[in-house]
Amino acid sequence: MEKKRLTIFVIALVGMLGTFLPWAKIGPVTASGTGADGWYTFVLFAIGGAIAFFLGDRSTPISKGALTGVWITAVIAFVVGIIDFFDVSGSPASVGFGLILVVLAAIAQVLVAFLMKDREGAEEAVRPQAQPARPEPSATPEQPAEPAAPAPGTAPRPERPTTTPKETPSSPPPPEPKPREQGEESESDAEEEEEDDTRSYE
Repeated sequence: MEKKRLTIFVIALVGMLGTFLPWAKIGPVTASGTGADGWYTFVLFAIGGAIAFFLGDRSTPISKGALTGVWITAVIAFVVGIIDFFDVSGSPASVGFGLILVVLAAIAQVLVAFLMKDREGAEEAVRPQAQPARPEPSATPEQPAEPAAPAPGTAPRPERPTTTPKETPSSPPPPEPKPREQGEESESDAEEEEEDDTRSYE
């Protein structure tokens, strides 16, 4: 059984047992709680113990709703016991051990319901927070992102070709005049002399 459930159940048994023990004592004569309001406290402690023992899985912590029923019944048992305590203490009788046990059991039940932590809550408080796992590097290289598609209704812009400066062919140099040979020079000189002779003859 879970630790908090077990504690509530044991305290409920102690409170139920106090009902049958002396609540008032005058000399050798004693009176148990069964002759007064002891049956009320007996039923209230029985409800709290039944909630812890029968409601839900015993190996898991008790739920908040069930825990509310436990401490409410314990508070009512405390009120009943403390009223009888002052009634007995104001009479010639002395307060018996059973009534003191009922009042103490009711107080302990309320303290356990509010202050005692569940087993899972205590483990989570001690447990260190796990660090986030580092992402493993992917085996495949990441591909470059594709360019975004143009919005509908708009024509894609043509890509401008990258222009490279063209090499302009250099103009060929003017042909150099060929030097005349000696034979050609003599022939041209003879032709010029013949033309001069014909002109003088005419």
